[in-house]
Amino acid sequence: MSAARSIARRVVLAVAGGLLVTGGAAALAAEPAVAGRLPAGVPTFATGTTWVDPGALDAWRAATWWPAAALAALAVTALLSAVLLVRQARTGTLRRLPLRHTGADLAGRALRDAVGERLRIVPGVARARVRVTGRPDDPVLRIALTLEDTARPADVLGSHVAAVLDEARVFLAPRPLPAEVRCRVRRGTPPRAR
Repeated sequence: MSAARSIARRVVLAVAGGLLVTGGAAALAAEPAVAGRLPAGVPTFATGTTWVDPGALDAWRAATWWPAAALAALAVTALLSAVLLVRQARTGTLRRLPLRHTGADLAGRALRDAVGERLRIVPGVARARVRVTGRPDDPVLRIALTLEDTARPADVLGSHVAAVLDEARVFLAPRPLPAEVRCRVRRGTPPRAR
């Protein structure tokens, strides 16, 4: 995911969260039991509060264009939400990876299992989890390694994991296969003194 897209998603989520928190606080402040306990400077919505000026409300009721505009805005919002939902669901694990030279497909699960098996036999690796994500034309390997407490991450990543990734990249050549590797060191049990 690009940095600009990540920033845009975070901004949209922050704005949506801010609106939800503000709306929830306003609804909570409208509750008489809560409103009576708030400090004097905090604005609350009393029982007789009008949200819209009655004259302005009559003017809106007389206009015939705003219901259509409101429905169109809701439809566009629902459509964009559905598109985002589908795109989020599609960014999960890839099922098929098209191979360029042969016109055949490689199962994402086969690539995941092969890379995982090769990584599990690397000296110093206690556990390896592999996922193939992204789009079919732009796959990404996401690898989570749990290393033994005696392993040196630089040694494991430097030679062994790089060799496994090079083997996997051969299958998808000339398409690049970027990899994101996260390492965690398993804590060993300290020896007990008797």
